Amino acid sequence: SVESSSVESPQLSTDAIKLLTRAVEQLADEADGQGWVNLGRVKPLITQFKPDFDMRSYGFQNMKAGVLSEPNHFEWKVVPGGCNFIRLVGGTSEAGENAAAARIEGVGSSGQLSSDTIKLLTRAVQQATAVWGHDGWVDLGSIKPILTRFKPDFDVFSHGFQNMRGLVLSEPRHFESK
Repeated sequence: SVESSSVESPQLSTDAIKLLTRAVEQLADEADGQGWVNLGRVKPLITQFKPDFDMRSYGFQNMKAGVLSEPNHFEWKVVPGGCNFIRLVGGTSEAGENAAAARIEGVGSSGQLSSDTIKLLTRAVQQATAVWGHDGWVDLGSIKPILTRFKPDFDVFSHGFQNMRGLVLSEPRHFESK
C-alpha cells in the first residue's frame, strides 16, 4: 500500500500581505506609473513599519520566495540587468490607476469613516480638483500626496482599506469613483 501525503506550501499571513501591500503602494507613488517597484526598496520600508519583519518566520528563505507564494496579490518581473520588481495584481496602485478618479458627491455619511477623515479627504479632493480636475474628477494618485501633506501619518490601512480606491468607495454619499 502506498500512502500519499500532501505537503502544504507556506503562505504569508494576512498581516504580512498587508505589510507588503502597504509598502508597494507607498513606493508605487514614486514608481513607473504602472505600479512596479524595485523589490530591493520594499523590505527596508516594511522594516520601518515592523522592525522585526523576517520572511523566514513565514517559511520563506527570502522576500522573493514569499512574494512569489502570493500570485493572487502580487505580480513579479525581472528587468534587464537582473533587478526584481513587484506590483499589486493588475497594477492596482494609486499611481497605476490612471482611469480611476474621484470627485466630491452629496452630503451625509455611510458610517465607514470618521467625520474628520471625511473632511480631510474632501479637502484633498478639493485641492486636487482645483489643480488637476476636469469636470470635478481627479486621479486617485493625486489625492494621497495631498493627504500626507495635510496629515503626514495618514494611512489607508489604519482605516481598514487596502488602497485609496477602497477608502473612497467606502463613502458613496461623499465621493464618486469611476
